[in-house]
Amino acid sequence: MAVSYTAEQGGTVTPTSYDIVDVAGSMPAGNLPVRLWGVARGESNSQFSQVSAGVGDGVVRHSISELCLIEAVGLSRVQDEWPDCMRYSDAVNVAMQAARAIYARSEITGLATTRGVFEWPESGGDFFYGTRTVVYVTEYQ
Repeated sequence: MAVSYTAEQGGTVTPTSYDIVDVAGSMPAGNLPVRLWGVARGESNSQFSQVSAGVGDGVVRHSISELCLIEAVGLSRVQDEWPDCMRYSDAVNVAMQAARAIYARSEITGLATTRGVFEWPESGGDFFYGTRTVVYVTEYQ
């Protein structure tokens, strides 16, 4: 789903979404802002557990990671990036709340966002202001 926010410099910004398998090894600054799905190590997974009712129905809990790169650190004016990261965090929160019941028998049950400076790709030496979001989805079997 698309997520848009109002930039500090004005205008509406909608970062382009990419699945991690579709992204090249580097991210040119001209392509920013972008949303990369499934990039955070150890956070894209599934965990299985039984419903306490014990009738054989199960629950699958998923956590899905997203990294939104807003601006390259080297090109930064330092006054726009942190407000833009906050506005994006707010916008992704609103979008996920609106899409809480995302599929039949599945719902978004939680969301955690962190603003920071992130290296992309890992050990690549390029740093970006951005927001990391982990979306928690519960699927009822």
